[in-house]
Amino acid sequence: MTTRLRIRRLRSLLLAAVFAFSAVAFVGGAAASHVSPTVRDVDMANLPEDEAELSIIVDPSDPHHVAAGANQRPGGQHWYVSSDGGRTWSDGALPPGTLTVLGRTDTLISDPSLDFGSDGEIYYGALMHFGDPGTCTLFVTASGDDGANWSDPANGVVAAATAPLVCNDKEMIAVDRANNDNVYVAWNPYETTYSRQVAFSRDLNGISDGLAFSSPTLLSDGICRSVGPDLAVAGNSLYVAWTTFCPDLGADGDFGTVYVTKSTDQGGSWSTPVAAATLYNVSPDAKIDPGFRARSMPSIDVDQVTGRVFVAYNSYATPPTTDPDIYVVSSPDATAGSWTAPLRVNQDVGTTEQVLPWVAVGEGRVHVAYYSRANDGTNWNLHVAYGAATAAPILTEVTVSSASTPPTTGFIGDYTGNFVGSDDVLHPAWTDGRSGVGGKTDAYTARMDFSPPTAFTVSPLAASLVVGATASFTATVTGAHGEAEQFIPVTFAVTSSGFPSSVGGSVVTGPAGTANFKYTNALPGTDTLHVFADLDEDGTEDSGEAVETTVTWLLPSSTDGAKATGGGTIVPFEGGSARFSFAVQKKAADAYPKGSLAYSAPSRSVVATAITAIVIDGNHASIFGTATVNGANGVDFRADAVDGGEPSADFFQIRLADGYDSGFRSLASGNIQTS
Repeated sequence: MTTRLRIRRLRSLLLAAVFAFSAVAFVGGAAASHVSPTVRDVDMANLPEDEAELSIIVDPSDPHHVAAGANQRPGGQHWYVSSDGGRTWSDGALPPGTLTVLGRTDTLISDPSLDFGSDGEIYYGALMHFGDPGTCTLFVTASGDDGANWSDPANGVVAAATAPLVCNDKEMIAVDRANNDNVYVAWNPYETTYSRQVAFSRDLNGISDGLAFSSPTLLSDGICRSVGPDLAVAGNSLYVAWTTFCPDLGADGDFGTVYVTKSTDQGGSWSTPVAAATLYNVSPDAKIDPGFRARSMPSIDVDQVTGRVFVAYNSYATPPTTDPDIYVVSSPDATAGSWTAPLRVNQDVGTTEQVLPWVAVGEGRVHVAYYSRANDGTNWNLHVAYGAATAAPILTEVTVSSASTPPTTGFIGDYTGNFVGSDDVLHPAWTDGRSGVGGKTDAYTARMDFSPPTAFTVSPLAASLVVGATASFTATVTGAHGEAEQFIPVTFAVTSSGFPSSVGGSVVTGPAGTANFKYTNALPGTDTLHVFADLDEDGTEDSGEAVETTVTWLLPSSTDGAKATGGGTIVPFEGGSARFSFAVQKKAADAYPKGSLAYSAPSRSVVATAITAIVIDGNHASIFGTATVNGANGVDFRADAVDGGEPSADFFQIRLADGYDSGFRSLASGNIQTS
């Protein structure tokens, strides 16, 4: 093709330059894991201390805002906050403030329980104690800036230790966001009023007017031993569940009853407790693993849409002490006689152990997290079973932890955590002792995504632009239900024979599920833009995670009457000295520019064989053409020359399609004239 025909064709393309339709990639095949739910576990902070007994929550107003807490030994409490949906975490120690226990400061802090306020405040319940058996003061503190500052625990005391061995233990909190952020607390007092019972207290209006908790209210029967209360709030209904043992023992294999009570006036009064289930107490430290230390304490949650109440608990399948399993019961209204028969949650065959369940209900499903030995019969993994939030759910069980915790690793404690966000992502949390953790155990969580990223589009699919214009591309990532997916890594990579301003970059999608990339090119030609959206966030490009687009860069139209001449020397990027000369003109009567250009540097010898365009912009001339470079024909070039005028400096730059760039250099000698 002759030079003139080539120019004519490029000009026709320029006149018809348009952006084409977007390309769409759907996930499928190969190695990518995009089957709902996708699971990825995370060490929240690889700390040298030991962490245990996790509590985790998700902000109802922002599913990317997640907070958690853990016991830390040595130490007290350690908090964790994520602003990207649990992918990454900040963390810090919970300050004790001015709180002491019976005047002592050599204390520990245990038993985290967290919830969010209506404006994203983190409420954190815990107990400060010393000694074993302990002397414990129960408190609530709050942070309005994601852990940077906390209210003084001394100003949020729920129940204080008034004498040695007095302990206010195993508390759980809930924040009533529908009612002025009331804070509700249920716990087990020991060696004090309501000893070995379930007590309740409340603060009205939350941290906004300071925390001031009411005197304790007795919820259990006051006779038998009642342990492990948990709370749930739905609308104007507040529920508390616990396990009662008679007589006052709670030893491994003892018979117990799970009770539930309900309040419809923000904890001002309570219904008569009703039996939701019976069980045979599982105390894992007795014969299963000394790292676990819990009785069959229940976990309760409520479907915010239907009002169905779910309770999960641990019991022996073969009484009194064979085959500890996880069970769930539910009721439409938590009334007597309305509870379903127990449904076995774990799906293993045989008698491997399962312990420490925690239930979370949301997005139309019930989810139960628990430790299980079913993977190999010896080591522990965190499992989740889930199904429709109905009276008779059909459950699916998955392994969440990507590595196992060996038995007798260290203290694991009494609780796991579990919470589902409005983005259809479940966040279980647990104590993990796999190889590689900072201490004996670390605080782990996972993103269990029930509507994972499944498709992305790139727009435009192709573009034709004049050299120097800006090419803009948008990648849009959507989930299984068509929702925008934020925080998905997207990589843009440019392959070009020209001179692109950028060869690519990596960004994450924003709130609209989009990631943008812009660049330009100094030379004509066709680029390929490779776009990789890491939908499963594993760092590997899998089938269905990439789209390629093209950009055709066109010569600009020459400026009629343009003229540029010059010659001299510069010091190029490569060093040494380079000599250049050029004389190019585009007369109005001529169809194409005419002229010559030569450049000689230590690594390049350039002689123009065709001048294809000249553009004058003020005192700046851009000259395009093809050249022989070091004896090789057909290499595109662009030369930029600036006439600084007297006495200002002139500048010269040449860029070649083989990647050479002299740099935009002031003349060491010579002169440039443009008009």
